[in-house]
Amino acid sequence: HWGLDRVDQRRLPLDGRATRDPRAGAGTVLYVVDSGVFGGHADFGGRARTAHDAFAPDDVSPPFLRETRHTLDTHAEDCFGHGTAVASLASGAEAGLAPAASIVSIRVLDCDGNGLVSDVVSGLESVAEHLDAARDGKQNPSDADAVPSAVMTLSLGVPAGRASRALDAAVRALATTRNVAVVAAAG
Repeated sequence: HWGLDRVDQRRLPLDGRATRDPRAGAGTVLYVVDSGVFGGHADFGGRARTAHDAFAPDDVSPPFLRETRHTLDTHAEDCFGHGTAVASLASGAEAGLAPAASIVSIRVLDCDGNGLVSDVVSGLESVAEHLDAARDGKQNPSDADAVPSAVMTLSLGVPAGRASRALDAAVRALATTRNVAVVAAAG
């Protein structure tokens, strides 16, 4: 894959080869905060699962939103495709940099790629809860190998000029208090 070829060398032109360790990412949890992840994709080999779906029938959205949202979005799979693409580039067997990482879908965008900042913040709170549960379940939390490391992708945007203090605080809390490496889309 050209992306792997590009990251394994600094100088151009690309040499058409890419080297990567097939065990890269082992012991790491990749949280994909996006439109969901199609867990049955062959590129993921059963490593993908859903931990949060803002569009599930039991979500906590206000009733006026629930009535319209759930008629269109009734499953946790990725009906937009963006989250699956992001997960594949990060951790897919063919093109991913970390093909052995566990993938956890945090669905906050609908089938048109739209969502509310409040859904994203709720999704980030789910990341914190999921990670805390994973770390609490380890036998020896002082053993660095027993505690999973975590990376979170936020390949979504907020309209220009509409910064959210709640979103900034939620991202900052994950990065500083839980040591989650946060990767945000540029632009």
